[in-house]
Amino acid sequence: MNATHPLTAAQLGIWQGQQASPDVPYIAAQYIEVHGDLDVELLQAATDQGSRELESATVVLEGTPTQPQWRVVPDIDDALVHIDLRDETDPVAAAQKWMANDFSQPRDLFADRLIAAVVLTVGDDHHYWYSRVHHVVMDGAGAAALIRRIVQIYNHLRAGNTPPPSGALPLTELYAAQDRYRSSTRFEADAAYWRARAHELPEPARLTTRTAPPSAVPVIARAYATAEVTSSVEALAASSGGTVASVLIAAFGLYLSRCTSFDDVVLSVPVSGRTTARDRASGGMVSNVLPLHIRISDGENAVEYSQRVRAELSGVLRHQKYPFHEITSTRSGFGPVVNVMTFETALELGQTTTDFHVLSSGMVDDIVLNLYPPLPGGGIRIDLEANPALYTEYQVRGHLDRFLHVLAEFAELNDGALRELSVLTAAERSALVPRSAEQVSQTATLPELLRGVPDDTAVICGDIHLTYRQLRERID
Repeated sequence: MNATHPLTAAQLGIWQGQQASPDVPYIAAQYIEVHGDLDVELLQAATDQGSRELESATVVLEGTPTQPQWRVVPDIDDALVHIDLRDETDPVAAAQKWMANDFSQPRDLFADRLIAAVVLTVGDDHHYWYSRVHHVVMDGAGAAALIRRIVQIYNHLRAGNTPPPSGALPLTELYAAQDRYRSSTRFEADAAYWRARAHELPEPARLTTRTAPPSAVPVIARAYATAEVTSSVEALAASSGGTVASVLIAAFGLYLSRCTSFDDVVLSVPVSGRTTARDRASGGMVSNVLPLHIRISDGENAVEYSQRVRAELSGVLRHQKYPFHEITSTRSGFGPVVNVMTFETALELGQTTTDFHVLSSGMVDDIVLNLYPPLPGGGIRIDLEANPALYTEYQVRGHLDRFLHVLAEFAELNDGALRELSVLTAAERSALVPRSAEQVSQTATLPELLRGVPDDTAVICGDIHLTYRQLRERID
């Protein structure tokens, strides 16, 4: 029997978060829609090999709630399951219902399997390759590494070749590196960096004033930036010395500022905590969530602002291993999440065509913006996840459409000042301001507008009522 090990600092943070909200599973769930000739038995073999190589899929938790431990069980019986739904009246609806029910179920972290993979067949040559994993055993970067490895094995086996070595680290080595980091001078430097910035962080700016417990089943809206907007974003990234991701993050910070009227905003940025090629090929849970502090100055232009955000983001990435829960011990969080996805949304799985769909990235407290790299010749993909207790589907779609509008204007702003950018879409502006300045036939000064009946009510604000006379006296 393999030895047991105490949870790492990153795992312990997830464990404690799950204990605080036991009815909301801290599970990442997704499915890959596959069109074409999928060899399910071959995918089962590839999944079995890849899962045992990266080990996270074979992890079980033991111990007690106050002293949880993990252990690898190499011979665990946990094959990829195949469910054929083609006889259902509506196979696609049945598959969506099945997946939603599966990933939203609370899990006993000691008794239940913490990872699962299922192929749901919904039509001839049409499948959903579904997977879910609890974050205590594997983070998003680890899950992406596992899927990449399974696809690599599948393609080699399908071609009659022997798959190359995985390059993944055993979990004991991956986590031992985390332990060495905590006793290093790098850890001390990272701690000093974040201590210097923690006291500067403002209270979170949010797109709603309401509060609610976290949810495991978010409302999700998806959109693609046009090729023209994507090209403009890439040009702004080049001129500001940044990346497409840094420009998108800057645009969302600006959107949040415009919606809340705060010039000082903070975004929560998940980071992988993986700094080597072998780290990135491994499973495990080593990810982190860190604050990105953005100050907005309306006098800056798009390039200057993007450069500042890029510099701040670079600092976050240089110090990304420092454990987030040691920063947030005195605060409830940072702000809306912006998640830069490095996962390929279109995988080369044999001769099939695929499309990647997020079902849940875990507990959604408020709102999460997922950003995907553009495909060759295509537009940037943007998903918006939101807590359904705080946002309706209509509101989520509205925020996403409005952000796309801001992104398009921001990317074309060039030397223009940020103050020139409006958060309102053309349709919203038309609805809110039905008459443009050119159509106004009469004008009046403020004193003329205040020449109403002296004792009539001119202003109502809460319990305060002012007559025209009182308002003129205050102005005079």
